Amino acid sequence: MIIDVRERDEIQKEGRLESALNIPLSELENSLKALGDLAKNNEIELLCRSGQRAKIAKEKIVNAHDGEINLKVLEGGIQNIPKDQLIFGQSKTSLSIMRQVMIVAGLMIAFLSVVSLFANSLFSWATFAIGSALFLAGLSGICPMAIILGKMPWNK
Repeated sequence: MIIDVRERDEIQKEGRLESALNIPLSELENSLKALGDLAKNNEIELLCRSGQRAKIAKEKIVNAHDGEINLKVLEGGIQNIPKDQLIFGQSKTSLSIMRQVMIVAGLMIAFLSVVSLFANSLFSWATFAIGSALFLAGLSGICPMAIILGKMPWNK
């Protein structure tokens, strides 16, 4: 079994393997236990663009599961697969999840900055909280806002 951890918009642009199941890294948290159980009795190969996010996904699955599991990372990712073996499709959304995160976070910070200038300076702490959350998401590779936006109806 092959699991592709790239975001949906990447798959639409770069192509996908027909046999691969897509579980984006930003949504992987919901499936860690099930994937670990599945990897107990089946060989699972993790795939991304270059192999880096697949390694992160493997680490998360291994850390969430006790015992031996059979996980491999497809080294070099989708870049090492010939184009004639890939399927390409139209994107259902025009904006990637990460662009949606940038838009929402930017609007929240701009709005809260204006409110803190004119209404109450305590709102400036909210802008600090949003910036800190984005910083931590960058460090950990887990973005709660991306997970929430990924579940919105326009991203289905």
